[in-house]
Amino acid sequence: LKQFARTIGPDNHLQLFRDAVHWVLVGSRRDALDALKLGFGTDSPMGPLATTLMHHFSDQERAAIVSGNENVTSEALGNLLTPIYPEAPVEGVVLRELQHNFSLLQIVIASEHFRPHLRSFLKFITSRDSLLTDRDEKIRVEFDSEMKPGQLPVAKTCFRQLFLPTRPLDSEADLADKLMICAKFSSSFGMK
Repeated sequence: LKQFARTIGPDNHLQLFRDAVHWVLVGSRRDALDALKLGFGTDSPMGPLATTLMHHFSDQERAAIVSGNENVTSEALGNLLTPIYPEAPVEGVVLRELQHNFSLLQIVIASEHFRPHLRSFLKFITSRDSLLTDRDEKIRVEFDSEMKPGQLPVAKTCFRQLFLPTRPLDSEADLADKLMICAKFSSSFGMK
């Protein structure tokens, strides 16, 4: 708690309180919260102090504390993307074209223009709008020879898979438009 031993004034008292409470509720209980986010029970309940402190947060802040890191960055999302290239040659598929499509995806994710859509795009792929806590859990970017370049990307949330076409994509702007459509219309299970 030494990090919160700053001078308290009228301009920063609420932020310092939130920082300290966030550390108590999240920082000190990261393993238990990670287990909860993954859908498993835990033997380390947050206790009465945490319940009392949670009332000082807005609904959005409480959701962020329980659900995970609300700060979805281009870099963090980009680090989760793992291309899955065919191990053996596939007729009509050129590895260079797959690499081109994956490179375009990385460029779009890293762009300033796409930044407001990162959280929704993550939800499109994983059904959650917070970053994954397990650093070993990657988003598999696979390539589908049945998809046409003009078709929207497809995601399988249960397996954290994103499918792009094997044929070369037209442009960065075209892919960005398609990914924004996916982000905009992602809402929950059962929605396409």
